[in-house]
Amino acid sequence: MINILEIKDQWQKMGLESRNLFMLASFMPSPFLSSEFDEIAGRKKSEKHAIIADFISGNLFNLDNNKIYHNFDTDEISGFLLDYVPKKSITETIRKLIIYYENKMPDTPEKELYLAGLYLHADISADNLKYLVETAKRLSISGEKKKAYIFFDRALQFFNENAPHKKTIDFYLESVIGSLQASRMTKPLDQIIPVLTDAWKYSRHFNRWEYLSKINLRLARALAASGHAQKAIEYINKTLEIVDIQGIPSARILSALCMGQIMFWKGRIIEALQSYEKTISGLEEFGDDSSTLMGDSYMGRVYVINGRIARGMGMIEAVYKKAVSLNLKDAAVFSSILYAHSCIEVGNIDEAEKWIQRAFEYPEKIDNLMQLMADTCNACIYYEKGDYERAFECHRRIADYPKDTGYPHIKSNWFFEYLHGLESKGYYYEKLNFNDALKESIKGDNLYYKGIAYRQRAIKQKDDKLDIISELEKSEKWLELSGAEIELAKTRIMLGDEYLKRGDTTRRKEYMEKAWGLFAKVDHSYLPKELMAIMPRERKIEIMIDKIIRINESLEIIQDVAAFLDRVLDVAIDFSMATQCAYLMPTHDNNFKVAASRNMDTAFLDSEGFNSIIKLLITDIKGSSEIFISDTEKCKPIYSNYFKQVDINSVILMSVKMPENKTGYICLFNRLGGQPFSVNQLRYLRLLCNQISVGVSNIRMFEEMRQLKTRFKDEALYYKQEMGISNPIEMIVGESKVIRTLKSQITQVASTDSTVLITGETGVGKELVAKAIHNSSERKNGSFISVNLAALPSELIISELFGHEKGAFTGANERKKGRFEISHEGTIFLDEIGDLPLELQIKLLRVLQRGSFERLGSTNTIHSDFRVISATNKDLYGEVLKEKFRQDLYYRLVVFPIHVPPLRDRKEDIPMLVWHFLDKFAKKMSKPIKLIPKEEMEKLLTYDWPGNVRELEHFVERSVILSDGRRISFSGLHTNRVGTLTPDSYQLNASLADVERDHIEKVLKSTYWKVSGPRGAAEILGLKPTTLLFRMKKLGIKKPG
Repeated sequence: MINILEIKDQWQKMGLESRNLFMLASFMPSPFLSSEFDEIAGRKKSEKHAIIADFISGNLFNLDNNKIYHNFDTDEISGFLLDYVPKKSITETIRKLIIYYENKMPDTPEKELYLAGLYLHADISADNLKYLVETAKRLSISGEKKKAYIFFDRALQFFNENAPHKKTIDFYLESVIGSLQASRMTKPLDQIIPVLTDAWKYSRHFNRWEYLSKINLRLARALAASGHAQKAIEYINKTLEIVDIQGIPSARILSALCMGQIMFWKGRIIEALQSYEKTISGLEEFGDDSSTLMGDSYMGRVYVINGRIARGMGMIEAVYKKAVSLNLKDAAVFSSILYAHSCIEVGNIDEAEKWIQRAFEYPEKIDNLMQLMADTCNACIYYEKGDYERAFECHRRIADYPKDTGYPHIKSNWFFEYLHGLESKGYYYEKLNFNDALKESIKGDNLYYKGIAYRQRAIKQKDDKLDIISELEKSEKWLELSGAEIELAKTRIMLGDEYLKRGDTTRRKEYMEKAWGLFAKVDHSYLPKELMAIMPRERKIEIMIDKIIRINESLEIIQDVAAFLDRVLDVAIDFSMATQCAYLMPTHDNNFKVAASRNMDTAFLDSEGFNSIIKLLITDIKGSSEIFISDTEKCKPIYSNYFKQVDINSVILMSVKMPENKTGYICLFNRLGGQPFSVNQLRYLRLLCNQISVGVSNIRMFEEMRQLKTRFKDEALYYKQEMGISNPIEMIVGESKVIRTLKSQITQVASTDSTVLITGETGVGKELVAKAIHNSSERKNGSFISVNLAALPSELIISELFGHEKGAFTGANERKKGRFEISHEGTIFLDEIGDLPLELQIKLLRVLQRGSFERLGSTNTIHSDFRVISATNKDLYGEVLKEKFRQDLYYRLVVFPIHVPPLRDRKEDIPMLVWHFLDKFAKKMSKPIKLIPKEEMEKLLTYDWPGNVRELEHFVERSVILSDGRRISFSGLHTNRVGTLTPDSYQLNASLADVERDHIEKVLKSTYWKVSGPRGAAEILGLKPTTLLFRMKKLGIKKPG
């Protein structure tokens, strides 16, 4: 391959035409065909071929089988041409190539990469952005971060001059996120924050919620790192509001993880965990992308600092495994480094070294932040192993890390330990020294670092004026606020020792008791021997039993099974030091589902290995209450194979009695590298299982009660809305004189307890009047019970009105309250009272007279306080004269008569009624109808409406269904339609029953004997289908044939 110096030499000897053709050939994809070159160059073949032949003889290109290959480094030659050729000439050449290859090349990643390379040096438009951004993403995924950054940055240059719009917003947001990732955290914060702030605004404006959460994560981190933590929290809270409204769980989790990370940077360990734990409800799931998995790893590290070591280290390891399974190498590297940090935290230097080496298996994925974290870890590891030179080398890199990137130095306890040790051996670096680091931590706002720094100052600084106890008390104060419980316990032990030196044994005991309370949840193997040696074993057990018992007390505030199981698993994992645990809940089909888990991602729960183990364990546990396997390598071969698949070395499975004689199971795994469970733990886990059993039963009972309460509350709300309690009189629509009179009558009678008889044709709204009376009365908080007597078979009326006892008749399988009993302190509405059979009228009269009755099948008298409102469409007094209705009952019912006029007598109310129904149905069907043409309203005003308001309501509903715009039209309405009666159509010598029979038969014939449904006879007549069928039976109307 020819070098750049030789190319420059030949370039000097070329003429203008040769230079232009060389530039064209250099930018063409290698290899290219000579015919392609001829077509793009657009000159005579002989001239071009002679020049190309010169290039080949000059070793600039190679010719093989009519294909021409570059014989130079493409990146080098591009740089050379950009330096030596005027920009205009390069732009023209590249434009030719773009036009040609956009049309000629097939749509492949190679085409995208080639054209993206050309667009780096050409004018771009919104249509060309895809080449740059897609190529950049592909390069970033493959690990070529530097190249990816060039393409992302070129795309962002376009957006510096062109604001994002609907078609380009995704390219813009991808470029912002991608350029920051590809720059490997090297840009100063004062450059990053404005870019991210703009991206946050654009993602919100264009409703790109998934991007919003990712940008928010980076913006919040940058703001927090630059000292604006409060502003960072405000951004996260804004995003949480948005994603909650939009319903994006993944975005909520990412935002919560970001909040947790910011809280960690401020040393607020408890608040960081609270932020994370709000996202867990039962099953714990880790993300499927690098950003979320890195956030999950951070939270594992926070758990370790909080003293929940098994929980935290198990979590980081689970995240690492998931990142490897998804080939997300950057997340795998990040979690490896954090696991190493956690190992150092608990004093396991050898394990930390293994995990750091694991991280460097993917060196191309280690960005500057990861390098800083890895160097901090390595400095400690090398120091502990006595390699002070390499430890100091790592420390110098840490100190030289550019501060304007905003990522702080990690000032854990072990950071100060190795730094002080190095300086005591003569390795001093002014840029980051022990004293300055102490002062910086004490002055800073990180509670965790501040607490550690005060203790380090008390131990290491030889100052007679320094009050050691005062310094340690300051350390205790800040660490307690932080929630860093292991470091807090260390400080309290030191305080105890300091008081012992001064002869104050009481204070010494007090501080030791406090330290024991913190160490109780930490396994012996995870802490230095000198610390655990001072803690009596029985004290540890006593504290853990107390923690288990407190679960029962929490039932008063936890009324949800998932939240309860969350708390149970946290206690189980802290006590047993299991790195994974789960609760298995029985299902209706006698299988089991994982109802809650810790450090078990859904991919693990769905794996063949896990499910096979669970099936085997549950099969084996039948007939006993627990399975304990301390060493899986020594168990049954059928088990050990599956255990190896999922790296498990110790198992406890315990049964839990559940409601309805079902069984649940708590399952604890201690993974390879952890300590095996001990037999001593079993008795305390049994106590925990008893608490689970009691807790789940109580919560289920509470849940059933809550559901009943909610159901009754919803029914009551629906009932009140249906009844129009808010303004009962206004539910009667109309302003005509007859309606104003009607409303006045309702107001007059409502305040009394008098019996009311409402008369009027079918469909005029008699029940609505009854409801208005009830809801305007003193009984409005009581029941309104409606009974349609015409719709009830005569043999069932007594049972419905008065109730019945179990066994009173065939089919009476249980006691049932009657309508009068249910109406106690309320109102009973007896609709179609004129249809009550004569033999039953005497029973009703007695109830009205006495206010008491007996259930069918019982001799016990029941008293009920109710008001009676009845209604009829018949001439009830005429029925009395015909001896079809009891006179004494009539006078009992007609204390206050109210007549509801037919719609034909109040046509001035039709427009108001139409708008009322139109508004109701248009909203229900989400139709924007705002206009009724005048001619359409005239159709309604000229019609007689034999079915009254009910017919009008149904007709408007049908018209809304058929409408497809803002205007409505009323079709299918004729003044001469079948079923409309005029005075001339009556036969004066016909009985009322004959007229009714004739009318119903005419309507049925017009509908081809269709009773119910749209345009059925019941709808035309304004009757309920059940009422029409009863009338037909009563009048002897039958379908012909």
